[in-house]
Amino acid sequence: MNNIDPILISIITSAVNFLFDEASKLFQERRTKRVIKTGTINKTEHPTDKSEILSLTPNEDLIGDAVEEIQHCILQIRQNRENKRKLERQISLYGGLNYSPIPLQNLLESIENDIENWCNKLRGIVERVYGHEINPQNFM
Repeated sequence: MNNIDPILISIITSAVNFLFDEASKLFQERRTKRVIKTGTINKTEHPTDKSEILSLTPNEDLIGDAVEEIQHCILQIRQNRENKRKLERQISLYGGLNYSPIPLQNLLESIENDIENWCNKLRGIVERVYGHEINPQNFM
């Protein structure tokens, strides 16, 4: 990491932090809702953690290309998260998800799926830059 631009290092580090901190919280909320809805819990193994990824050296050739992609993914995730919060407030005015109109329920599911897709794209970029696979069950 000595010859890589510190700004690029901070961006890729922020991507890893976002992936393991904020994205994992979003998916934990979704998982909790599903457990309440279905009453079942999926047990998963404990894969690679954030500190293990951050201890690796990113590929100097790939990190420069990934910066804009990382920033775009994080921006899309944050925008979708904000849209989800607004929609959840709107749904709460109806007395909860079960009492809200079907189009709002479908929109909420669509936004959650978009967040998952953008997180998967971000995970793919981080995997490519670090050359190390991340088990999606670690943060989803």
